Amino acid sequence: MKPLFKIFPCLLILFVTSVFGQINNLMDTKSINTLDNQAQEVLKLFEEGVNEGEVKKFSTYFNDETYVSLKSSVSGTFSSNQLYHIIQDYFNVYHPYSFRLTNIITNTKFPYATGEMNYSYHSIKGKAKVYISLDYLKDSWRIVQISIQ
Repeated sequence: MKPLFKIFPCLLILFVTSVFGQINNLMDTKSINTLDNQAQEVLKLFEEGVNEGEVKKFSTYFNDETYVSLKSSVSGTFSSNQLYHIIQDYFNVYHPYSFRLTNIITNTKFPYATGEMNYSYHSIKGKAKVYISLDYLKDSWRIVQISIQ
């Protein structure tokens, strides 16, 4: 009987650490799902904003410095305020009339999405490929890159 009393505390410790490990994994899964949902929400607002040609729909998610590359040959890293005006000016020239994100990946450390934007430029219709990527900074998802080509 003495060996059983010696083994019991070890078994109890193993059991308790196993249970806490499983609880921790569940909490991590819940956190991952929450982050995934938040990233999807940012991408949804981006899609709505591009469809309406309204940068204000998604500009609150711009990072302090965001890289942008636009078909009009504007490219570089800009502050959120500069980026707001650059993209709004772009939409005023290349009027988007339909946009849809077709490839959305949010279950990763750096979520991203791609899609195609249909636009009108001086009454001539055109198409552009769109790429957007996010990063989790300052306790929220931030847009860190936008490319419209």
